[in-house]
Amino acid sequence: MANLYACTLPSALGEFVVAWDPSCFPRVKAIHLPTSRDEQKRLLSSCEPCLGKRPPLVDQLARYCAGEKVRFSWRDLDWRGVPDFHLRVYRVLFDLPRGRVTTYADLARLAGNPRAARAVGQAMARNPLPIVVPCHRVVRSDGHLGGFGGGLEMKHRLLSLEGVRLPDPLHVEKSAID
Repeated sequence: MANLYACTLPSALGEFVVAWDPSCFPRVKAIHLPTSRDEQKRLLSSCEPCLGKRPPLVDQLARYCAGEKVRFSWRDLDWRGVPDFHLRVYRVLFDLPRGRVTTYADLARLAGNPRAARAVGQAMARNPLPIVVPCHRVVRSDGHLGGFGGGLEMKHRLLSLEGVRLPDPLHVEKSAID
């Protein structure tokens, strides 16, 4: 992450680290989910501290974490270096409305490769912009939450924040699945 600038964003969900390339400002390159203090220090030490303006997306993310309905903009995201298939998957997922979820298989189909559910899972694991590209809205076909880089508790909190009904901590209501 050399030559990136970063700031922290405290929220009710934890402290995020948001990074951007100053040559591409105000586009955001990466959002790191809340993690241990040691990992956060490591992330921040690989970036320049933010001494001036932060990208507007940082404030939008803060409002989202506070429970506001926020409409993020695709143009605020720095996609340089992201593989084509991942980019197609992220674009489809970006357009999934708040309060809805999809499955890995449906996301693969919508991204143009119906047999690529596992590849979608890999794209979710490598999503550089979680929350904004809402990988927390992707669940298994049986409604089980599946995985999430921030942990299942955070995935559950994010889906609840968006109004998704969860009959138990590990499953979404089938009616929420698009």
